Amino acid sequence: MTQTRNSVAEWAKILGSGELAALGRDAGFCERNRKLTARRLFLSLTLGTSAEHQRSLAGLARFASMIGRDNITRQALHQRLSDDEAADFLRRCFVRLTHKAASCIDEPLPGKLATYEDCVLIDSS
Repeated sequence: MTQTRNSVAEWAKILGSGELAALGRDAGFCERNRKLTARRLFLSLTLGTSAEHQRSLAGLARFASMIGRDNITRQALHQRLSDDEAADFLRRCFVRLTHKAASCIDEPLPGKLATYEDCVLIDSS
């Protein structure tokens, strides 16, 4: 439990709850305040997938409930993940994280690589 709380605190440093809420509003994911906020969804999906041996929707819902004080049901999580806005929100989070990671690099890419802006990685193992 302590390790989970520490992980949540570390992720909160990278993407703050205000920044996640803004990304959720921009994507249309968080039009009203609900139990499953943008922050709880993001942390549940990023940290909760490694919390249990079997990754299930019920396990993610339990993890989301552990992060906050409100109980999140499997059905509520499924309904929120079924929306196109949730996919857009997660895409925006990924883009923001990659931009933050790229900004940590002090040097530009060398030579011809400097012209590239996007990269696609495929693991077919």
